[in-house]
Order: sequence, then structure tokens, then C-alpha cells
Amino acid sequence: MKSSVVVCGPQGCGKSLMADQLAQRLGMKRVVHDWKPGDPVGRSTLCLTHEDPRHVGALPAHARLMSFGELVTKDELQAAVAAVEGNTTVGVSVRLPFDRRHRLVVVDARRLA
Repeated sequence: MKSSVVVCGPQGCGKSLMADQLAQRLGMKRVVHDWKPGDPVGRSTLCLTHEDPRHVGALPAHARLMSFGELVTKDELQAAVAAVEGNTTVGVSVRLPFDRRHRLVVVDARRLA
């Protein structure tokens, strides 16, 4: 596997919520939130972006582009949302990544339970 990963997903899909778990799973030492095309991609870094994958452009040879949906299952996301909701009085709403036709799949986390 490449030494860095740029993860694309729409705003609100759970990238930041799952960042630490993803970084550990992928063996990354650092997480960069709100990465933008053209920003540097350090080695052993998980970069999170809401940019459309078609607009990310060229990445360094040590980096790989992945969608959030490739890395996280619906069950994992539901568990993370449930953990957050268990610690707050605010409802959490997330948007899952693009479906196979590049449409957003919108999910209200309160209905997942």
C-alpha cells in the first residue's frame, strides 16, 4: 500500500468522525482535515477532503486516492454515530458517500437505529 492516502467524501459523511479509526487501520501517523488539491501530502498521512475525486488532480507517487465508501461500512458508521449520540443530546445526521452512479446517499442517523 502507498504510504499516504487522500480520502474523498461529501461534507457530513463522517470522514472526521472516523478519522482516528481510519488512520489506525491504514497505519497513518498523521491526519490532515480539510485537505485541498495542491496542498502537500506528507508521508504516512491520511488527508481528508470533500473535493470531488475527479478534481483532485495528480498526487505524489507515495499517495493513493480512495473514497470514504471504500474504507468504511455502513455498520461501522452507524456504530460511530451511535457512540457520539450516546454522549450528546444533539441528533447527528450524516451523508454516506456517493453511490455507484455518483449520487449522494443521504441518511438521517436517527433512523439507522
